[in-house]
Amino acid sequence: MRDERHRVIYVGKSSCLKNRVRSYFHSHTLADRTRWMVSLVCNFDIITVNTEMEALILENILIKKYRPYFNILFRDDKSYPYLELTTFEEFPRLRIVRTNGRKKSTYFGPYAIEGLALRRTKRLVQKLFKLRPCHEKLDKPRSRPCLYYHIKLCTAPCCGLVSPQEYAQQVEMAKKCLSGHTGQLSRKLSVQIHKEAARLNYERCAQLRDLLKGLELITQKQEIIFTNNLDEDYVSLTYDKSGFLCCALLWQVREGRLQGQQSFILESQLGSDLPTDLGSFLQQYYSQNGQPPTLIVVETLPSDAPLLEEWLSSLAGHKVKLTVPQRGEKKKLLAKTQENARRCLDEELHSPSMHQTRQEAVKELKEALQLEHLPLRMECYDISNIQGKYAVGSMVVFEHGLPHRSHYRKFKIQGLDTPNDFAMMRQVLRRRLSHISGSLIPQACDTKVKRDPSLETAPELIIVDGGLGQLGVAIEVIKEAGLEHSIALSGLAKREEELFRPGSSESILLPLNSPAYNMVTHLRNEAHRFAITFHRSLRGKGMFNSTLAEIPGLGEKYIKLLRTHFTDLASLKRATAQELERLPGLGPKLAAKIVNYLHELDPSEPTDS
Repeated sequence: MRDERHRVIYVGKSSCLKNRVRSYFHSHTLADRTRWMVSLVCNFDIITVNTEMEALILENILIKKYRPYFNILFRDDKSYPYLELTTFEEFPRLRIVRTNGRKKSTYFGPYAIEGLALRRTKRLVQKLFKLRPCHEKLDKPRSRPCLYYHIKLCTAPCCGLVSPQEYAQQVEMAKKCLSGHTGQLSRKLSVQIHKEAARLNYERCAQLRDLLKGLELITQKQEIIFTNNLDEDYVSLTYDKSGFLCCALLWQVREGRLQGQQSFILESQLGSDLPTDLGSFLQQYYSQNGQPPTLIVVETLPSDAPLLEEWLSSLAGHKVKLTVPQRGEKKKLLAKTQENARRCLDEELHSPSMHQTRQEAVKELKEALQLEHLPLRMECYDISNIQGKYAVGSMVVFEHGLPHRSHYRKFKIQGLDTPNDFAMMRQVLRRRLSHISGSLIPQACDTKVKRDPSLETAPELIIVDGGLGQLGVAIEVIKEAGLEHSIALSGLAKREEELFRPGSSESILLPLNSPAYNMVTHLRNEAHRFAITFHRSLRGKGMFNSTLAEIPGLGEKYIKLLRTHFTDLASLKRATAQELERLPGLGPKLAAKIVNYLHELDPSEPTDS
């Protein structure tokens, strides 16, 4: 379902779409919030697929892509971290990431814990299984191992001191540990110790013994709940009185031991329907986590439970069952998760609610700028350059008061080499507005940004970083596009965080540290950060290429080779001639010439040629 601005506000599926749509428009028993959603609907997009499973998967993809306002969503300001095992590499590494984007990697999480605790877990796993912590490319072996090898935190695959098969065993053990199968791993290590002892390989026995002791220390801290060694998840949802906010709490039990809990605050604009919300939560959580256990214990079966079981089984690679316990230990443990979910929700409601703060900020800004509609989608633009060189523009998007980072865009300014911020802002706005449906600016003016569905969405408010001059440019472009009646404008001056409206020379000062002030400042700082980061990247590449182009005998092929191995000019200056010789096709004469030339540019840099 789309609103008048062509934004997706709801995504749903049904085996009979005719009945589903009729239930929204011909029912007299709809809740007030559902009637509100229906009143905003101006158009439908309908996609037919072959099976209900395909519909379930597509619904999940579209919800993650568009984050519709009326679907139940993870409401948190930040994404939860994951531990990524880079299994796409020959010698995988373990690192903390904020998204599980690489399909070839193996992910563990999301972890709803403090960053310090997660880094401690990462260090412990690296220490136990000696996974390499460095980020070096292992195209060619090093002459000697680094410090991590000497302090026994790495097996030095960079020097060939461990075979790929042996390192693969280290990785497999780390996988089992992070998956919670420490008991299974301990039993396997005990068997290996006896085998190595029979071969009189006592050095390997000592290594395995130390690893086993480390695992025992981990498992001693875990509470034993069951003796059946099953892998289970316990999921409970609880609501506040309004029905808008919901806390979902998940307990992970692996091999009969409680591994910990994860709690998530969810937001549902259409009210509290436990089976539907539970199904939506399980879809979103396991599509990100991707490791459902064999049994998921819930307080009530979610809607489309058989279909959800089939999808979870295909995701896990084994049979997954949803169950509602009627008695026994599982019933007691589920009651504990419900109790903890209520406690987590009470903590959220009694602490300053970020949800309420964001709502207040959007309302305050609407009143301050005298807007007709709430600025649910805001875009801020900034320009960064040095005397017209390496000029770039940035577009930052906030939706419902939150950064929508996947909609951020950067623009490389074209055809302008002199410092003219007004002309640069005009080019950026014309290129952006040309993508909006109904704009009178031809899209052919944009040669860099490809057609993008996220750019077709028109914002309620555009803020340009600058005073009346930048605002005047924005007014001209908006009128040229024919969008002056649908998009509001404002200019933000950095001096005292002053806001300017079209047609008025008087500035608007938001109350210091008010929700609207903090939101606008955050929006402007994001635009500035995004622009200057892109500018520095372009400037670094330009300086890198222009400096190397002056070295006799160094053509484009070798400049590109150096660019792939060194991030910037400073890292190249620190490289020795011996390190450059190891690059494919770069001989000792050319390596020495590069080192000598860079040393002449900056004699303070030591060189070893």
